Amino acid sequence: MRLSQYVDAIKKSKSGTITCYKIDPYSFNIVQFCCVFWTFGPSIEGIYYYHTLFNIDGTHLYEKYIGCLLIATRVDDDYGLHPLAFVTVKVN
Repeated sequence: MRLSQYVDAIKKSKSGTITCYKIDPYSFNIVQFCCVFWTFGPSIEGIYYYHTLFNIDGTHLYEKYIGCLLIATRVDDDYGLHPLAFVTVKVN
């Protein structure tokens, strides 16, 4: 299954990375993607140095894979945006 290989590759890329994915349990004889979540270890470690202001934004995915990509970001002391977490969800 390619999704599990992709999630494992993300987890191995940075230490402390957290990943999770879900497959639709109600699909018959086929594996259907439901959602995937990941956050990198350095983003988790750096969360204490950010302001309390954060933003969640999303964009729709079209063409081959239809869904939505959501990104949570925080603001650092220099007012730069840093990604915290990513979620891709299936849209019906």
